[in-house]
Amino acid sequence: MQKSKQLVVLLVLFLAIFGVLGAIMVLGNTSDSDKRAEITPMTEFKMEVVDQYFDGETLVIAAKNTSNEVWTYDNQVRCTIFLNGEDSGIRVELEPGQSVQPGEIAQFYMYDVKPQLNETAEIVMLQETIAYFPERIPVDFD
Repeated sequence: MQKSKQLVVLLVLFLAIFGVLGAIMVLGNTSDSDKRAEITPMTEFKMEVVDQYFDGETLVIAAKNTSNEVWTYDNQVRCTIFLNGEDSGIRVELEPGQSVQPGEIAQFYMYDVKPQLNETAEIVMLQETIAYFPERIPVDFD
């Protein structure tokens, strides 16, 4: 009888220890949705594409920050391409630690983005999970 009580006590301790460790792991884990909640929403979404070129494989976009806000990697300012008026899901991010001050230009490189015949393509900037910038710049693949 004594051994069965000892086994029960050990089993309860085992479950308690792993339960606490599991709770610590869950509480310490930050998911993508938690990280998105930390994004500071910008109040001004303005930019100008000052140059773009396509070399047959890569679309290079030079976007000027014409807002009064700093674009940063941490605030998830990104460049995307719309095909036929729909977000393609392609994202080009700023580099970690990179910031683009008002008046500065950022370069974005998109690979394998040439649309099919009769598709329209537009460059669009966004702050991920917050808003798209209002400007939609037609892409010139010629």
